[in-house]
Amino acid sequence: MLELGNLSEQLHYEVGCQFKELEYDELYLLGKEVKNIAKGAKGYTDIKYCNSIEELISILVKELKSGDVVYLKASNGMHFNIIIDRLKKNFKSM
Repeated sequence: MLELGNLSEQLHYEVGCQFKELEYDELYLLGKEVKNIAKGAKGYTDIKYCNSIEELISILVKELKSGDVVYLKASNGMHFNIIIDRLKKNFKSM
């Protein structure tokens, strides 16, 4: 959604609003637009902010367990493919 220009703020807010309606245990945020997701998800049970991809990977590797489901939403410019690759390596035996 980085490529959306003027629509980015509102659409990130709307993504946050969706989390209020879904039954997720935790919401991890990374990037400069996450403040708008957090505003939309205000009141959500557990929001965690990460400063880097490495920090996010570290948290996920520590906290994920067998049977957990992870949804990643990001622009290609955020390089979340790195997260996917690292999680696959860490959890390939699960």
